[in-house]
Amino acid sequence: MPARPCCLRRRRACRRNPPKNCSLWPGANRGGSPTPRLGPGSINQIAAELMAQSAGVKLMHVPYKGGAPALNDLLGGHVDIYVSSLPQVLQLVQNGQAKALAVTSARRTALLPDVPTLDEQGVTGFDVWSWWGIVGPAGMPATIVDALNSEIGKMLGTPELRQILSNEGAEADTMTARQFGDLLRLETERWTKVAHEAKISIDQ
Repeated sequence: MPARPCCLRRRRACRRNPPKNCSLWPGANRGGSPTPRLGPGSINQIAAELMAQSAGVKLMHVPYKGGAPALNDLLGGHVDIYVSSLPQVLQLVQNGQAKALAVTSARRTALLPDVPTLDEQGVTGFDVWSWWGIVGPAGMPATIVDALNSEIGKMLGTPELRQILSNEGAEADTMTARQFGDLLRLETERWTKVAHEAKISIDQ
């Protein structure tokens, strides 16, 4: 199961540094910090909402049709912060156009080793990854499930594939079919709660 953390970043012109209590949003005390939303229920929206709920602040979501226009508005100062995938932000952070505030995983990423986690900044236990798994049709025989799980695990363990994933900010992890099923149930419960509290719906 390849997975990668998301990255919380702001435009470089915003000079304020976040304090340890994780008041990471410049507009938190002005009725909500403007942040891009790439679609109802997208990982950037629900991860941002979970961070806001954990830190006790509010967000003002601004709808965008994609990451490119959201990035342009971040750099232009029209939105304060943006939660995105690592590959999308990496070059901008490295050349100084944007400031990475945190990664959403429980541990730092090798691609941005100097960027702290949210947990380090006061959002205790925060751990969000954008991950990919492989599923099959309901009723697939257990012998086939186990055989596929074993072969996929072998592929994920090859140095070549691990390097490809690393270049994308992702790490390869393996688990049994039962463990993956447990993860799906836990993730569904977690994000259903976030969506309910934030009143997120597909009709937004």
